Amino acid sequence: MKLWQRAWARVNPPGDGADAEERRNAWWFALEAPFSQLPFAVSSFYALFAIQLGASNAVVGWLTSGPALVNLLWIIPAGALVQASKNYAHPFALGAFLQRLLMMSLALVPFLPAAWRPWSLVVIVMVVAVPWAMRNLAFQAISGEMFSPRNFNRYVGLRWAIMSVTDVLTMPILGRLMDVVRFPLNFQLLFGGVGLLTLLAVGLILRLRAPAHPKPARRGGADGQKPAGPPFWRTYREFILFEIGVMVSYLALNASAPIARIYWVRDLQANGAWVGALTAAASVGMMLGTLVWSRLIVGRRLRLLVLALSAIYFGLNALLTSALNNLAALVALGVVVGLAAGSAELAIFNRMFRVSPRERRPFFLSLHNVVANGAAFVGPFISTYLADTWGTRPALAAMGAVGLAGAALIYLLGWGKGPDEAIPTVAAD
Repeated sequence: MKLWQRAWARVNPPGDGADAEERRNAWWFALEAPFSQLPFAVSSFYALFAIQLGASNAVVGWLTSGPALVNLLWIIPAGALVQASKNYAHPFALGAFLQRLLMMSLALVPFLPAAWRPWSLVVIVMVVAVPWAMRNLAFQAISGEMFSPRNFNRYVGLRWAIMSVTDVLTMPILGRLMDVVRFPLNFQLLFGGVGLLTLLAVGLILRLRAPAHPKPARRGGADGQKPAGPPFWRTYREFILFEIGVMVSYLALNASAPIARIYWVRDLQANGAWVGALTAAASVGMMLGTLVWSRLIVGRRLRLLVLALSAIYFGLNALLTSALNNLAALVALGVVVGLAAGSAELAIFNRMFRVSPRERRPFFLSLHNVVANGAAFVGPFISTYLADTWGTRPALAAMGAVGLAGAALIYLLGWGKGPDEAIPTVAAD
């Protein structure tokens, strides 16, 4: 713990403009980050597990589309539950607890009849998505309440960097576990061990403190009639335009993800160690990217910077993956893409808060997640169909082209003609 405290003091020195409550929340936020990342790391091995269970390309696609479908149906009610909570930390902790408990049940899949195993995996992953969605919404909402705009992206970026470090340190170990231990015991140890370890850390979330969030104003007047006013699309035009770019970009990103893993495992014969290395490489880049972008002031060049790095993240990644047939080269590409991802994701997260009203933020976060999960649901169906029809590499190239179009739309629509912003800034107010 003393080593952790010394490292924390170096990246979060006193006198940086944050008040005592922000610094306290940032400490627990950072301390809990590795335990939030480990379940995400485990999810990287779902496709490998499914393939070794005998799953088809369509079943592998459902590992992405299934949870996205659940989110589409559940995310708005989940947002209402988060909005109604007195403390966003409570749904955050409850969602994390149930998510990890259910994840541990994946260890039971190999005990089922062989014909049931691939689709049983899909069903469990879809059930896990229910608490995971609530946990993610609560995380996003509490992030905006705990930190001032001055420090918001610095602390969120720092948390993401710690999560990336966790990936870097654990993914090679987990990948090696997949190769050293015999199937299916390797995956049973993975799901059970990581689930139990991260389950014990849920209490850290309950230490977070956020000010009371404002309640949405009542929509009706004294006579119960809805007051006249501009339509939703006009009032929140910035939000809607931003989400158009997000939708296309995430469609490409989520479409390319499952076939990239199919390409690794089936075309390039990647084993567990290579899957771990490929995932860890992206995490190395994202760790460096979030640390750089969370402190950089870019002024008038912001939109061009976001365009360039979003193009790498959403488009060029898939295009270059389709052109490379060497796993070591793909590891190097993963680092570069991770650097770009650190900027693109922080910029999107930052902008989403800027174009959504605070008193209704969980609702707008829900809408944003509906868009993202709609893209995640449709994308794998398109890409796995194209992979079966054209082949994996042409399908990846096609998704890369869509990703470039999405990056262009984020540039053209996401920031419009408004004032330049920084990704994120710690300059004086």
